[in-house]
Amino acid sequence: MTTNPFRKAALIALLALALPATSAHWVGEVQAQDDDYEGWFTYVDFYVGEQQTQEAVRTGMVADINNATERIEAAFGALEDGEVVEALEAAAARGVQVRLVSDEGSASVSGISTLLANGEIDSVLGDGPLSYLPDPTLTTVLEFCQTNSSGDYIQCTSAGGQGNNENLVNRPDSFNVMTHSFVVIDTTTVWNITAPLTDEQPLWLAFRATSEDLARSFRREFNQMHAGVFSTTLSVYNGPLKSITQNVTLRNTNRGQMRVRFNPQERLVKNVIDEIYRAKGSVWVMTEDLQNRDLINALRYKQENGFDVRVMVGSTQGSSVDSELADLDVVRAPASMGLLPTFIVHDAERDVQGRRQPRLVQMLSHNLWQGAPMDVITRVPNDEVRIYPSDTFVDGAMWEILEDGTEPNDAVDPFVQAWESAWSEAQ
Repeated sequence: MTTNPFRKAALIALLALALPATSAHWVGEVQAQDDDYEGWFTYVDFYVGEQQTQEAVRTGMVADINNATERIEAAFGALEDGEVVEALEAAAARGVQVRLVSDEGSASVSGISTLLANGEIDSVLGDGPLSYLPDPTLTTVLEFCQTNSSGDYIQCTSAGGQGNNENLVNRPDSFNVMTHSFVVIDTTTVWNITAPLTDEQPLWLAFRATSEDLARSFRREFNQMHAGVFSTTLSVYNGPLKSITQNVTLRNTNRGQMRVRFNPQERLVKNVIDEIYRAKGSVWVMTEDLQNRDLINALRYKQENGFDVRVMVGSTQGSSVDSELADLDVVRAPASMGLLPTFIVHDAERDVQGRRQPRLVQMLSHNLWQGAPMDVITRVPNDEVRIYPSDTFVDGAMWEILEDGTEPNDAVDPFVQAWESAWSEAQ
């Protein structure tokens, strides 16, 4: 009896699939390609610091853009860096498909306006002002609106003289922003920076990753926005339409564990609040503008229970939560430090029993704003609606560097040191 060659080939293939993926032969091949076995699927370099880090990030990103052969997806909330702009234009000129998404409020920013004017670059703007009616019963309360003296929110009532509203919740573009700063190059390279590429933000926190999986995650986020679906795109139920979440958030890399999440679909500020409650030793928070009262309450709870809580806000911090921040002994950074990134370090200090806990560093592309985009304040006879900057209407990203509890991750150390350095500078 003769053997069918197709059946024999299929059997060989099946047996190959049945072999254990951790066989010595497979491990040996991987180690031959890269001495860092854990980083084979996601190889990452982290960057933290001021001028020297900016130069390293800029040089590396421009070099990768210059080496692109197929496509580049660039998402910048703001961009003033001439070298990056020139590299993107040169890539488009030599036939690389270059696509851009940015914030409508940044259309006049130098780098964005230059790229918008380039006919070889496929550009889309999103977010910007938003008018909608979340509840028909609010119509009469939305007759007269004005910005609160703090500048932190808009207050609307049915009283106040001549109406200046369309009986809608009108959110200015400054309340709804696209805060991404990332570039996906070809199929495997991702640059992500927790800062707009402007001179106003001197402290850059960044990573460069080589990973098909991570590149796909960022590309999915990009493709939604480039198709016109930003955080301000509402469904028929007046809810944000963005819905794609990441199936794999925890990644083992050559520098330990890291995780990436996207806003608003994964509610980044809520994740920060959860981690604050989970911390066992200390919580250090840095952000330009802290308005989220739920987060402030979490910090107060930790402080009252003996945790090392440090909070630093920027020079543009509004005054509406002054009393709450005073209770936390918040440090306000001078304007000379520029805009602060949103940068949180958990458990840098030991717990109350003196035990070392796994550390966690979180870096967000946007401020720690309110969760709810508005509140209704009942004050008979004149109710009030308060409209806030809110992470519900922010396109952004958070990346985290984690320790798994078994041993320290030395990738965390430079970030802890950078946080402490900024804290000392602000005193």
